[in-house]
Amino acid sequence: MKKKMIKKSLLSMLALAAAVSGMAVSTASAAEVMSDTFDFNTIGSAPKNWSKSSSSSTSVTVEAFPNEIDKSMLLYDGSSSSYVNAYRSFSTQSSVASYEFDFYTSDTTAGSQFAIRSGSTKAVNVFVGNAGRELYYESASNPKVVIASGLEANTWHKLKITADPATDRMSIALNGEEKASNLPFTKEVSSLNGIFFATTGSTKQSLYINNYTSYTGATTPEQPPVDGEVVYETIVVAAGTTFDGQGKRYIAGSTLGDGSQSEGQKPVFRLERGATLKNVVLGAPAADGVHCYGDNLVENVVWEDIGEDALTIKASGTVTVKGGSAKDGSDKVFQVNAASTFNIIGFKADNAGKLIRQNGGTSFKVDVFIDQSDISNMDECIFRTDSSVSTVTMTNTRYHNVPELFIGVNANNITTSNNTEY
Repeated sequence: MKKKMIKKSLLSMLALAAAVSGMAVSTASAAEVMSDTFDFNTIGSAPKNWSKSSSSSTSVTVEAFPNEIDKSMLLYDGSSSSYVNAYRSFSTQSSVASYEFDFYTSDTTAGSQFAIRSGSTKAVNVFVGNAGRELYYESASNPKVVIASGLEANTWHKLKITADPATDRMSIALNGEEKASNLPFTKEVSSLNGIFFATTGSTKQSLYINNYTSYTGATTPEQPPVDGEVVYETIVVAAGTTFDGQGKRYIAGSTLGDGSQSEGQKPVFRLERGATLKNVVLGAPAADGVHCYGDNLVENVVWEDIGEDALTIKASGTVTVKGGSAKDGSDKVFQVNAASTFNIIGFKADNAGKLIRQNGGTSFKVDVFIDQSDISNMDECIFRTDSSVSTVTMTNTRYHNVPELFIGVNANNITTSNNTEY
């Protein structure tokens, strides 16, 4: 990122000391432990990275609920004698951390279970019962301590559990309202390392889980814009298919990268050969943006912050960027790592080191075509290469504050027409 720093100032200012009554809470900034929105799983498939236990007439799948864009995990229990559960581990937490998720229960729910575990020990055990209308937890001495009643079944609720294994105490909030604090754990443990969801096996029921997140401390980390989707696993657009984001914003999660110039960051989108990406906004951070594996169309994609690179050509073929824009990068906007034809049409780029860079020291041929674009505030140039055979054609394009148009391109391989400096 160039000439601006994306500071998570909210996190640095959040004091956590008094967030949970009766807990000794660190004043350190909140940091994400693990999250899952389920949105990038295939509908009807088992959720990625979750372990499950199911039997006849039960299942754990990702479903288009509440809709195809906002998916959730369904624990379906079609048996009155069996049960189904889903479990996922996270990095060991030995001090205070918070665990949030949305849940939706059917009105036949007798006792859906939410547990935070230490190994196989259920240290924190919370239930929904009474036909989905009651929230209670299990203490060491009482199997049913009612926290909230009068819940509406067949609707979404948000649950937050803040738990500190250092003191074996927790607080519970429902729909943003704290319902109980300084509660003892169900079982005392020294650390926590897993989240567990289950039905009870006593009745047929459906339990949906969505937007799970856990983080250190008691105060929610800074959230992305409400219209943004945080991506923790690269979205792969299969060969020959189209991903239409319909204007939605996608933001790289911590597992992909921070959008700096650090090498090894992962892309938000990977386009297999012949795939198309369109109508997408990549917010900050964007990690390593978009990777193209040949014969790809990238249409109406906006990079709000370039990050490491906005787009990288990883395999030979033709890549066309049509429409869209990118801004604020400390190095190049587009990186070319394979012999290819690269078309840029109707694109706007501002505030970067250079628009295009062929991988340094390589001699393969890249043919660059730029048309009807607007390029401004480049530190170096529009296209840089070390290959004597690469070519560039630029037509009908406006540019501003660009020291040199092209660096390293053989003069005989440059074609320009009807361009305007402003």
